[in-house]
Amino acid sequence: MDPYKEDRIRYSAAALARLAFAAVAAEIADRAAELVPVAPDASVKELSVSRARDLYDVLERLEAAAVVYQRERGDAWGEIGRAMGNWSAADVEFSFGEAWKEWRAALEAPVCSYYAPASGSHPRLPEAAYEPRYTGVRLDDWAVKHGVGSGPCPVSWTLPALDVLEEASRIVHAIDRAVRSDVGPADLAELYETKAEIYTRLAARIGPDGSIAEETALALARAGDLRRQASPGCPHTDDHAADEEGKVDRPSRVSAS
Repeated sequence: MDPYKEDRIRYSAAALARLAFAAVAAEIADRAAELVPVAPDASVKELSVSRARDLYDVLERLEAAAVVYQRERGDAWGEIGRAMGNWSAADVEFSFGEAWKEWRAALEAPVCSYYAPASGSHPRLPEAAYEPRYTGVRLDDWAVKHGVGSGPCPVSWTLPALDVLEEASRIVHAIDRAVRSDVGPADLAELYETKAEIYTRLAARIGPDGSIAEETALALARAGDLRRQASPGCPHTDDHAADEEGKVDRPSRVSAS
């Protein structure tokens, strides 16, 4: 079960990565602010080192989120390394390659199911990217409250836009994944309908293209077939279709005597 799937499909991968990065940054700011006040009672033992260490752990998550975001924006490992103080591309990939792979895998399959059926499902994406619309509103409120950014929506209004080419690529991967996962016909039909809608916009952007028109038509036809499979329908649908062509022999009506 993935209640936020329709929300995420409207965001680019870079936008989702930026939300994840922003959420960790806000968490660090809140945690750091908590370290500023001094306990009024000197007898109260402040766990300063422990809390500072916790903050350091979150800073490591922020750095990994920043690398993921830069990768989604198209930066190579070498470019990121130069921004980090002349790290080599190999060193950056060694340090953050696993985080990048995990992020991309989570984009492909955002929800995983535990082995115990009672446990339900669990998001693989960071919460901020898994629930992007809610995250955007929350971070907008956070930014306005702290006086950072400009305008009423300093986070959600300036996220990297979703390009139709990226949408097309993502829906093709989503359909392939769904077919391999043996999802139900209704869910698969929805994906094909989404593909047709995206390809229609793609055709409007790049102009007449026979292959795109063909893909759109095939997607709509496949969606229609799947919708018919998903609906209970009439048990004698085939007979009705054949009857229209005069191929069904009706039994003679016997009058009651």
